[in-house]
Amino acid sequence: MATPFSSVPAKALVFAGIAALAACGGGTSAGTPGAGPNLQSDARADQSIKHEVVPNPYPTTIGEQWKYNYTLVLANSPGTVQDTTGTIATTLQSQTTFNGNPVFDYHSVFNYSSGADGGITGTTTTDNYEYFVGSYYYYYGNSITGSESSPKYSNTSTDAQTYPTPFILDILPESNGNHATEPGAYTLTATSTSTANGGTDVSESYSRANSGASTTAETITLAGTPYSVSETINADYSATLNNGVPGQGDTGTTTFSAPSADYVNVVYTPTVGSPVSTTVPVWWGSTPLLSDTFKQIASAAPVPARCKSNYTGQSSVELRESLSYVDPIQGSTDVETTDRFVISGIGVVCANNTRLISYFNNRTNGELAGTTSISVLQGLATYTASRTKGPDEIVGFGPFAGPGARLPLPLGLKLDSFPGKKH
Repeated sequence: MATPFSSVPAKALVFAGIAALAACGGGTSAGTPGAGPNLQSDARADQSIKHEVVPNPYPTTIGEQWKYNYTLVLANSPGTVQDTTGTIATTLQSQTTFNGNPVFDYHSVFNYSSGADGGITGTTTTDNYEYFVGSYYYYYGNSITGSESSPKYSNTSTDAQTYPTPFILDILPESNGNHATEPGAYTLTATSTSTANGGTDVSESYSRANSGASTTAETITLAGTPYSVSETINADYSATLNNGVPGQGDTGTTTFSAPSADYVNVVYTPTVGSPVSTTVPVWWGSTPLLSDTFKQIASAAPVPARCKSNYTGQSSVELRESLSYVDPIQGSTDVETTDRFVISGIGVVCANNTRLISYFNNRTNGELAGTTSISVLQGLATYTASRTKGPDEIVGFGPFAGPGARLPLPLGLKLDSFPGKKH
C-alpha cells in the first residue's frame, strides 16, 4: 500500500479501559471536561508537578473540524523514491463509548494519490477514540477502513486497534519537562483484513504485551485456498515463524533463539527435508525490543514552514514522541520521531514524522541489507470551530503553558507494520 501510516496492517504499532487503569497507578473513572478536580495519576508519567484545575486547551465540542494537507516521501536504499500527497478532513463527531470507556470520536477521511504503479489513488476513513482522564489526554484505539487502486491492482482493508491500557497523548497543561515512558501502555490488540484483485485475501489478529512480546496469526487465501501464518516474538528477542504458504523461501518453521554471546541461533525446518541451523551475529545492536517516550520540548516554538500550514510562524507548543523497536522475524529495526506543534484551542497545526527502517540479513550473516526512510508532513489548512463552543475546565499539572492534541491518522506511531513485509 502507498501509505504506511494508514493502510498497512494494524500490527501494533505498526505502535494497550477503565479496568486497566489500576496498572497505571490509578483506578478512578474517566473524568468529564468541566466536572471539576479528578486527581488521576499515571505511574508512567512524572508526578512531581502540582495538580491544578486549568482551562481545557483542547477543542472538545461536537462539530469541530480540521483539514490537513499531507505529504509523504518514501525512499528505499537500494531502490526508488515514492511521493504520496493528500488531504485529511477530521471532525469531532460524537462522544460515545469504546471498549467500555467514554471517548470522543475523531472521524477522519484521508484521500491520497501517488505516481507509483502507474498512479495510485486511495481513501482511508478512521475513527480515533480519545478522552480526558484527570490530568491526562488518553488514546484508546481506532477503527479504519480503506480502499486503494492503480492500473495494476485494487485493494480494500479494515483495521481495528484497542489499547486496554490507554496510550498517553498528553499531560495537561503542558510544561517543559512533562514526560512519560509509554511501554506501560503498549499492550495492544488489533485485527485487520484486506482483499486484493487476483483472489488474495488476508486476515490478521495481533496482540502485544507491555514488554514488546507479541503474537500474530494470519490467514492468507490464495486462489480460494486458505493458508496459515503465525509469528511469536518473546521479550528476550527469541521468536518463531510458522509459514504455511507454499512455495516461499521460508515455508515451514523458523526459530530464532534469544541472543547468547552476541549470536542468535536460527533453525529453519522446511515442510520436506532436514532442519538447517545457522549462527547469526546479533544485528540490532543496542536497539530495545520496544521503547516509546513522550516529552514536551518547547513551550513557544514557531510553527515550521516545512509543514505548509496556514499557521506557519505562529507560537506553538512542541511535543515529541520517540519510538524504536525490533522485529526479530522480519529482521528489521524501526526508529521514529514525531514532532507535533499545537496551538491553544485549535490543536495540532503541524506534524512531522521521520522514520528509518533498517533491514538485515537476519538468517545468514546479520549484515545490513537495505533501508527505508519515510518522512511525513501534515499541515493544518483550515480549522472550523463549533458555534456552541464553550469553556471547559480539567485537572492539570503545573502552570498553564498551552495545548496539545492527538494528530489524526494516518500519521500515527501506533502502527508498526512496514513496507516490505514478507507475507
